[in-house]
Amino acid sequence: MLIFIANSKPIIKRRVQLFRTNNYSEGFNRGLLSLLSYSHPTISKFISGLLKQQRLNVMNMEQFLSKVPPNPRSSQLRCASRLKSSVMKYGQLSTLDFLRGVAYSI
Repeated sequence: MLIFIANSKPIIKRRVQLFRTNNYSEGFNRGLLSLLSYSHPTISKFISGLLKQQRLNVMNMEQFLSKVPPNPRSSQLRCASRLKSSVMKYGQLSTLDFLRGVAYSI
């Protein structure tokens, strides 16, 4: 029994790091915890964290209502440029090489 517990600690740690939730309240709690960056903050840090979260929510609502598209992430931009360069080679490569290039660029 002791051997199992000692060997399962890295697995439990990995599962906690990979844990994601679909529940909105759990997602909010997880986001707030990462925003505060403390597991047990003081009351002043908690209030300032809530105010910061409120400002972020108001900004997101205003952007949504004004129909401003969100800025794409740099990884999305790199993926789009790789895909575009692969598509530009459509007639120059065999079909298999073209499809392989498109698959690798995504």
